[in-house]
Order: sequence, then structure tokens, then C-alpha cells
Amino acid sequence: MEKYWIFIVLILATWISFIFATEYGSIAGRVFDEETNEPLENARVWVEHTKCAAKTNEHGYYYIHSIRTGTYRISLTAPGYAMITHVGVRIESGKSTALDFYTHGIILATPMLTFDQPHTKSLRTATFNYKDIVGSSATDPIELIRLLPGIITSEYGSHLRGGTSDDITYYVDGLIMMWPHMMGWQHISIPLSAIEEISLQSGSIEARYGETRAGIVNIVTRQAGARHAARIHYSTDEIFSGDKLNFGYNRYDVIASGPLEANISYFFSGDYVFNDAFQEAKYRITSPRTDYHGYGKLTYQIPNARGQLSLSGFRAREQYVRWSPYIEPGNTFKYFDQRPMTRTKYWYGMAALDYRFSSKNLTSLRIDVDHFDRCYGNRDYTWEEENGHSWYNDYRFKAEHLIPYLLDEEWQGQNYLTIRDILVDSMMTYHNEAQNRGAAALRNNPWGIEGRLYTYGDYWVWSYSQNNNIQACLEINQYFNRYFKLKSGIHFIKYDIRYYNNPTAWYDFPLWDYYLCEPYRIDGYLEHNLYHRNVSATVGVRLDYFHPNTESRIDTTPFIVDTLENPSFTISPRLNINIPIMNRLKINFDYGHYVRVYYRYKTTFRRPFTYRTTVYGLSADYNFLHDLAVGLDLYYKKHNDWLQDKSNEYDYNIYGTCEYDDYVGVMGMQLDLYAKLSSYTSLVVAYNLQYAYGSNFYWYYGYYYPSDTTETVAPADFDERHQIRVQLQYQLPSGFSFGLLRDSKAALTFFYGSGQPFTPMDWAGNYLGDKNSERMPGYWNVDLKFTRCFGVGPTRLVLTALVRNLFNTGQIFDVYNTTGDPDDPGYPLPSVGQFSYISILNETYSPQADFNHDGLMTAVERRDDYADAIQALYQDPTNYGSPLRVRLGIGIEL
Repeated sequence: MEKYWIFIVLILATWISFIFATEYGSIAGRVFDEETNEPLENARVWVEHTKCAAKTNEHGYYYIHSIRTGTYRISLTAPGYAMITHVGVRIESGKSTALDFYTHGIILATPMLTFDQPHTKSLRTATFNYKDIVGSSATDPIELIRLLPGIITSEYGSHLRGGTSDDITYYVDGLIMMWPHMMGWQHISIPLSAIEEISLQSGSIEARYGETRAGIVNIVTRQAGARHAARIHYSTDEIFSGDKLNFGYNRYDVIASGPLEANISYFFSGDYVFNDAFQEAKYRITSPRTDYHGYGKLTYQIPNARGQLSLSGFRAREQYVRWSPYIEPGNTFKYFDQRPMTRTKYWYGMAALDYRFSSKNLTSLRIDVDHFDRCYGNRDYTWEEENGHSWYNDYRFKAEHLIPYLLDEEWQGQNYLTIRDILVDSMMTYHNEAQNRGAAALRNNPWGIEGRLYTYGDYWVWSYSQNNNIQACLEINQYFNRYFKLKSGIHFIKYDIRYYNNPTAWYDFPLWDYYLCEPYRIDGYLEHNLYHRNVSATVGVRLDYFHPNTESRIDTTPFIVDTLENPSFTISPRLNINIPIMNRLKINFDYGHYVRVYYRYKTTFRRPFTYRTTVYGLSADYNFLHDLAVGLDLYYKKHNDWLQDKSNEYDYNIYGTCEYDDYVGVMGMQLDLYAKLSSYTSLVVAYNLQYAYGSNFYWYYGYYYPSDTTETVAPADFDERHQIRVQLQYQLPSGFSFGLLRDSKAALTFFYGSGQPFTPMDWAGNYLGDKNSERMPGYWNVDLKFTRCFGVGPTRLVLTALVRNLFNTGQIFDVYNTTGDPDDPGYPLPSVGQFSYISILNETYSPQADFNHDGLMTAVERRDDYADAIQALYQDPTNYGSPLRVRLGIGIEL
């Protein structure tokens, strides 16, 4: 009972104390006389074009809080001294920027303009501002995150330092944006042109951030500037002929922003993408995709610089058909005429109020409503043809008209129907079983074999999921003095989760499943920021209360589902200490506990549970010279309670189940180097070394061999030991001497990965070595982004070129466990004696296997045809990364 009293007290404290708004940062430093090196008192430092300002104390210190994320000019004036302005000073979300001033006496009568000297960023927080985003080779936020060190990519998504794809939690303007039943599916694809700042935090995470396993992506959206602006851009690769460079890619981007009357401004950004071959593969494969994303914001600036009120919204649709639904054991759907489609639609609407009650206070209130739905299964081409489907329409999901009936529980009751009646009995009338045998299956098959390649019928699965969420967050930051700040907050989320799945949609077979639940969570935290003599410490504690709000079975007894699940309550401490050893060297230590609730559970059996992660970090940042800085980061994290299970549940009868608590530990180091090579060029180098290991439990052995409880420690599935990322970029002004390169910029990005592990196995599924004891080959890649601008009156013409895999290197991302080869699984071929002859009079006769066309398929011909078919069957281009891709673009800016 005591822990609940603690929870209640802290929640009440949250309402009466204060929290920091995540779109805002701060700036702090000291002011010195350059000749005497003495601190200056009563000097005024201010952020130009804002009301943010402060004066130095007797020790020369100043601190300015509540500055909105962006790039600014910071100026200084002091009695008897010249004014100094630092330009291009970046204020990052939730962070304090360090900036010292060294000024001369009044004898230097003219203002001194200087660029902010480079400071190493925290190695545990990598940040892209809008300028970085425009110069990068990324086309969406996920691609941008994958440019960072420590990020590994697989078909499951992005992995942070050896973890799984759901390690990372996404925040947009301070609110969580993820769908719980998808385990944090990486879905937020806000147009890059709508992002002011995006950061990845893998350590030193503030207590305000929850629902994570030590990985946060925080997105701060843009808003309008002081004048009207617009931009439209088009990029394509269809100007090339042939399939080597033409992937059917077309992309349209548009931005419009500007001020309106009465302190109101608007911002809009959107994109539309067509792609005939979106999947990464060794060569072009048919995989169509059409997406659109749109973001808009209206902002009202409260008079007297008291704050702002904004209304924003986002809507997206992403739909595609993959080349093959399976990668292993061998692309059996390679020639299938009904490959499954995926269609995802989501939107959110947010109202945000930022208000300053005093010069030492910033209060923020955010309310959000969001929706998500996803269809996976057969695309209804017949319906589309009969109803005049156009290129801009949604893909039609087969039996899509049944979705409203599944969602309407009141209608089900009025018509005395159950979910099974709709999801199983009605569904099977619209689906036919996929076929790989018989004469008809051979007609669409380039080989004369049966039983290997599915060629017609419907794909097995029909799956639909939906989320409707409401969340609210109260945020206030109270600044007492330069030594002490207090942060606290409360966050509420109410989920409405619905999931329906029928993996055998053509047949009345009890493998169907669904769950309907409405859990909710209340989170609160307290955090103190202490600062004394350049030493800063952040001490925080976070409380997470989760209520499943559902009933489920706690044992294997059929039909008993009347046990109410217990809520969970967790406390997570956070600590960060920053110590400046000398003017150019800083040491940082951080420690934290993180909790993530596993939401995907069935109303009939599975229960929610929590993932727990502990993280330790030690880093050092050192500025060798004005234009050269390095940093070293040592980290260790341990994931506990990774529950893996295998449940076979048929019509609410449990045939068997097993559960096992898994764990993974990751230790490593990251080394960064930043060098400004000239006034126009810069170089960034990052190296990541990690060891990710764990118990690596696999449900197969716990299910089929329950008596074998042997625990092994082996490399984790996504442990890529070495990673190197290098980015060389330049930006030339419009007055550059060489006319051809005036007003141009380019970025060259190099990446090397040492390869992920795999387990050697034989064709019977037996291990031939330890778990993950072998590794795939390493790979490297170079991307190039080039932009050239031309002034045409009041407008600018923009030409762009984006080159992926510049040197067309072969990049192996997956191999067959039996051989370690991406193309040859080493399948043992049968002998000639296992085949008989087939004459032209037999309905299964296939002319493609009758090599001499004499009307008789001999045993030798059938064996040779089988060998060719097996070789083609296991040739999987998706085991490789993409080849050289070139996209050219043109745009206009106003």
C-alpha cells in the first residue's frame, strides 16, 4: 500500500510543480574580458528577434531559458565594451547550449560578428536540425535515423545497439506516437520538410520520457517564419531506360508557410510517392508502393511574448505489395498471382498551449487524438476493375466490407452474430485456397514441378488491426535560479485496441484470433536540475501506472476468461552528472532504469507484462582545437524479462504453451570526431563497437522439448560488432568565385557494417554449431546528395541529385543457415530413380520440362527440371541490398 501512497503524492506534486516543454531549450555560459580574463558583471545577453534575455551575475554567469528550438543570433552588450554577436547558434530541444563570450574594450567601436565555435554534441544524443536534414540523403525520418551510428537495419526495422526493432520509442512535439499492439511499430513518417529537429537519445534520457527500452526519437515540427515562403519539388528515376536504373520512382514535395493576421501563422508540408520497386533487392523486383503524407499547423503568438497556441494535424496512407511474402525457406510465392497487400492509414490532431506565467516559468499543455488502422491480406483486383479504381485510390482489401461489422458490437448483438460468424464463416466465402499442385498450378509455373510453387488462389492470411488513442500531457518548467530548476509532469493515455486475424481465410479451421481491449496508463515524474561551478547534475524519478482494463485466463482451463488483470506500477530512477575537467574537456556519467509494457496480448490467454532495461554510460568530449573535436562514449545496458512464448489456441482449447524469460546485455563504445576542414567543408566520423549477448531462448525447444532447460549465452540476433559512418559535406555561398559551384552543397556519406550473426543448421533444423556462432559478410555503402540553386528574380530554381550505393557494391543482408551463402542453400537433389515418366496425355504434362519436345517427360528430364526449379526457387534477391540508384529532381522556391 505504501508504494501507492508514494504514487499519489507524486502525482499531486506534479500538478502543483513544473515541467519542461520539449520544443524548448536553453543557453548558458560566462562573459569575460578577453585581455584580463576577468568575468564581467551586469552584461546583457539576448536572443535576437525574441524576448529572451538575461544579465550576468558577479561571476559573469548568465542563463536564458525557454528558447524555442531553432538557429539564432545571440548578442552581448556590456558597459564600456563592444557588442558581440554569435551567429548560427543552435538551440536544441530539452538541452542547454553552452556559449561563452570574450569581449574587447570599447576601443573596438564596431560590432564583432563571429560564428559559434564547434562544440561536441553529447554522444548519447545525436541531433539533426533542418539544415542537416536538407543536406542528408534521407527521404523520411526512418532513413534519417538509420544514418546514425549504432543503428542496425533489418527486415524488421531499425535496431539500436544490438536490440530489437521495438527498442525505439517515437515522440512528436512531446507526445508518444506509436501503436501499442504493434510493439512500437515505426510508423511516424512526417515529411522531412515539416521537421525542425529530430534527435536520437540512447542515453542521458530525461525522466519525462517513458515507454522505452533506452531509445528515444524526438521530433520537433516546424512552424512559419516572418515571411511567406513556398517550395515545390519533383524527383524521379524514370528518365533512365532499362531496369538497371529505372525503378519507377516518382516523388512530389510541397511546402507553404507564412504569417496571417492577428499574430497567426500557418505551415503546411506534404508529399506523394509512387514506386514500382520499393523493396531493397539485388536487382529491380516488382513491388509497387504509393504513399502520401500531409502535415499542417496553425500558430497564434500570444501578445507580450507570453507564449503561443498551436493546432496541428497529420494524415498519411502507406500501401504496398511485396515481391514475396516470405524470404525463407525459398520464395514459394515467387510466381503467385495474388501476393498480399499491406495498407496502413493513420492520422493525429494535436492542440498545444505554451504559456509563460512569469519570467521564470513555462507551462505547456498538449491534447492529442490519433487513429491507426492496418490491413494485411489479399488485394481485391476484381473489385477495383469493376469500380473504376484510379491511381490515387486506396488498394481494395478483399472482404473489406466485413470490417464495419467486426467493429460494431451493437450490430452483432442485434443480429445474434459473433465475431467468429464474421471472421471465419463469412470470410471463407470470399477466399479460395492457394494452390501449388494440379494441372492448373502448372500453367503459371515456369517449371514442370508440383508442390513447390504457389501460382493461383488466395493468400492465406486476412488480418486487420485498429487503434484509437487519446492522450494529454501537462508540462511546466520552473526556474528558481541558475543553480536550481525543478521539472515534473503528468501524462495520460487511453487506448482502444482492436485486432482480428484469420490465417486460413478460405477454410473453416479454428486458427482465427482476435482481441479487444481498452487499457490506459498514467505517468508522472519529478526531476531536479542542479548546477554549481560548471558541474551539473540531473536527478529524476519516473512513475508508470498501467491498467490492462481487461479480463483474461490465467491458466489453460478452456472458456474461463473472468479473471481481471492486475495493474502494474513501476518506479524508474534517472541520473546524469556532467563535470568539466578543464575548459576543453567534459566528462559525463548517466544511469537509468527504463520500462516498456508489452501490449500485444489476447483477451483469452496472454497477459501484459513489462520489459525492464538498465543503462550505464560514461562519456568524454574534448575540443582539441577551434575546428577539431572528439568524443568517447562507453555504455552498457541490460534488457530483462524478454518473454518469448508459443501458444497454439484452437477454439479456446489450449493444445500447448510455453513461456521463458529472456535477457540481453549490450556493452560497447562509440568514438566520434568532428573537423571543420575549411569555411565551407566539414567532416564527421563515427565508429561504434558493441558486444550484444543474451540467453537467446527459442520457443521451438521450450515447446517441443520442455524438459530441456539448458540456458546458453550467445551473441544476440542483431549484434553487428563494428560500424563506421563518415560524412563529408560542403556548402558554397552564392558569391563563391567558381561560378559553376556557386550556391551549391553536397554530402558524401560512407557506411561500413561488419555483418550480423546467424546459426549454422542442417536441413533437418539441427544446429551445426553454437547459437549465432557464424557471421554474414561485411558490407559497405556510399551515398551522395548534391543540390545546386539558381536565382531567378524573386524565386530560386533548385536542382538535386540523389545517388544511392554510388559504387554499386554487393551488400549481403541475409544468408541461408545451411551454407552461409545468400544464393545457394545447398539443397540435396534427389536421384533420377525417384522420378517416373509423364506423357503428353497426362494432364500434369508440362512442355517446359520436355526439353526435346517429343511428348514425353523422361525421368532424367524431370530430375534436371527439378534441379533448375530448386535453384531458381532459392535465388532470393532480397538477401541483398539495393544496387546503384540515381534520382534527379527539380524544384522552385519562393
